[in-house]
Amino acid sequence: MKKNININLFGTLYAIDEDACTLLENYLDNMRSYFAKRDGGDEIFDDIEHRVAEHLWSLKESGMTAIDIDTVKQIISSIGNPDEMESGVEEVADSKIEETSDAEADSEDKDQNEDNDQNEGNGHDQSESNSNASNDTDSNTTAEETVGGKWIDRVLHHVSTHRFYRDGKDKIGGGVISGLCHYCGGGDIVVWRVGTVLFIMAAFALNQTLRYFFLRPLFGLLFTIPIIIYIALWLVAPVARTTEERLCMTGKEVTPESISKAIIAEAEEQVKPSTKRVKGGNVLSRIAEILKFCIKIAALSFFSVMTAFALAYLLFSIAYSVIGDPFVRLFTNDEITLSVLASLPYLKVYMIVSALCCFIVMLLPLLFVFRLFKSEPKPMQTGIVAMLTGIWIVAMTLGFIMFMMIGIQMQKKSREYDRLENTHNGIYMDRNNWDLTSQNGWNIEVAKNFGETIYGWSDEDPLCMEKNPIRIRADKSNQPIEFVMSRKEAKEEGDYVLECLSSCSVVDATLSVWSEGKCLSELRLDGYGSASNIPLKGLLWEESRKIPLLCQQNDSTTWVDNVLQNDDWRYLSTAPFHHKGGIIEYRLHIGQHDVKDIVTNGGFVKMVHEGLRKQ
Repeated sequence: MKKNININLFGTLYAIDEDACTLLENYLDNMRSYFAKRDGGDEIFDDIEHRVAEHLWSLKESGMTAIDIDTVKQIISSIGNPDEMESGVEEVADSKIEETSDAEADSEDKDQNEDNDQNEGNGHDQSESNSNASNDTDSNTTAEETVGGKWIDRVLHHVSTHRFYRDGKDKIGGGVISGLCHYCGGGDIVVWRVGTVLFIMAAFALNQTLRYFFLRPLFGLLFTIPIIIYIALWLVAPVARTTEERLCMTGKEVTPESISKAIIAEAEEQVKPSTKRVKGGNVLSRIAEILKFCIKIAALSFFSVMTAFALAYLLFSIAYSVIGDPFVRLFTNDEITLSVLASLPYLKVYMIVSALCCFIVMLLPLLFVFRLFKSEPKPMQTGIVAMLTGIWIVAMTLGFIMFMMIGIQMQKKSREYDRLENTHNGIYMDRNNWDLTSQNGWNIEVAKNFGETIYGWSDEDPLCMEKNPIRIRADKSNQPIEFVMSRKEAKEEGDYVLECLSSCSVVDATLSVWSEGKCLSELRLDGYGSASNIPLKGLLWEESRKIPLLCQQNDSTTWVDNVLQNDDWRYLSTAPFHHKGGIIEYRLHIGQHDVKDIVTNGGFVKMVHEGLRKQ
C-alpha cells in the first residue's frame, strides 16, 4: 500500500503516489540546477514545468485518478531534450493564457503537440548526430592513442571528464573511498575499502615489527600519510548529492538526456525489491555493512564522551572565571598550584576561549554522526557545509593556540616556583633529591657545576640491596665540579676502617671521616692509595665471603647473575685507625680541575654503602 500525495502545479491539484512524487521532484530539482548555470535557463525550466503540467492535465482529463511512478517515467522520457524548447517558451505560455474554450484548447494543444514532436525529433536527431560525432571522435582518439602510444592523452582525458566527489549514496566513513573508486575508473567498492584497510594494517604491523631497522620510518609514513589524506579529503571534498554531480563523479557526459536517464535508473533501483541483494549479496558487502554500523557506534561513543568532557571543561572555566580561587580550592589545596594559577596573565580568558573552541570542535562532529543514523537525512546546502567546516577549522586552530599559550605560561611559572621552593643555601635540586638527602642525614655545604641531582634513579645498588647510590655528575658547562656534603653519627671507641662501594671518573673525589676537627682517615674514590681496591666484576662468590661488607648479599644466585657482571663498581677501604668515641663526621669532597676529563668522562662520582667497620 502506497501513500497518495496531492500536489499543486500551476493552480491544479494532482493526486500522485509517494514514489512518483519523489521522482518528479528529483527530476525538476536536477533540471533547475542544470539550467540555472546557462543563459535563458529560467525560461527553459519554466517550459519544462509547463510540459509536465500539460501531461498531468491530460492524464487527469482522461480519467486517471492517481499518477504512479511508471507514468512519471513516461512523462520524463517524452519531454526529450529541454535544450530545444527555448524557442517555444513564449508559445507555450501564450497558449496556456489564451485558453477560452474546449475547442480552442484542443486546437492549440494539437498545434503545440505537433510543434513539440517536431522539436523532439530535431532534438533526437541533433543528439544522435552529437553522439555519433562523439563516438567518431572517441574512436579516432582511441586509434591514435593505440597507434602513437599517447597514454598521457588518456590520462588527461580521464582527468578532464572526472571530478572528485565523496559518494553520498554509498559511503562508509564519509564516502572518501567510494569517491576515489569512481574517480579512478570504478571497480568493486568493497574491494577498495578492504584493500585500504589491509594496506594500513600491514603498514602499521611492519612499522611495529621493523622498529629497529631503517625501514621503520618508511612504513610509519605509509601508515600515517593515507590517514592524513583521508581526513583531509573528508573535510575538504564535496559530497555528490545531485544526479549531475554523480555523473561528473563517474566521468559520464552531463546532458539533460543523461540526467533524465540517470534519474529514472535511480528510481528503478530504489523501487526494486531488495531480495536479490539480501539473498545473493556477497559476504564482503555484509561485512562492510556491519563495519559501517560499528564505525558509527564507535564514532558516536567517542564524540559523545569527548563532548561531555568539553562541556565539563567549559563549565569549569566559566565557574573559575566568575568565582576565582575559592572554586579551585574545592579540587586542590596545593599552594603552588593556586599561586601559579593566580599569577598567570589572561588565564581566565584563555580558559574560556579554549573551552568554547574545544566544545565546538567536538560538538560539530557529534551532530554529523547523529545525521548518519537517520535513514534519509536531508542534504545540507553547500554554503552551510562550508560555513560549518570553516567554523570547525577556526575553532580547532584557535583552541590549539590557546592551549599552547596556557601550557607555556603554566610551565614557565611552574619552573619558577619549583626553582624558588627547592633552592636552599643557593643550591637547587628537585624535591625528591632534597627528601632523599635529608632522610639519609646528608647536609650539602657546597654545590657548583653539578647536574642538580645526587641520587641516580637509573643506577641501582650493585649489591642489589635496594639502596639508592649517591651520584654527583658534572653539568654541561665544562666547568670544574666543586661539591661538599657531610653527615654525622655517633660511634663508640675502637679501631675502624672506612669502606664503601665506588664508581668514579674524576681524580679528586674523597670520602673522609673527622672527629673534633681532626681527619681520622681519608679514602680516594678512584681507588688510588686504598688499602683494598677490589673490582666487583669477576669477583667469585667464595672470595666475596671474605669481605664483611659484601656479605650483605647472601644470595649466591643473585651474586652470579647480577653483582659478578658489574663493570664499574669496586670495593674500597682504608687502613685501620683508632677512634676515641663520640660524634664522627663523614665528609664527601669532589673537586675536578681537569676540564678535559669532565668533557671526556662526564665527571661523575657514585658511592654507596659508605661507613665505618669496627676491627
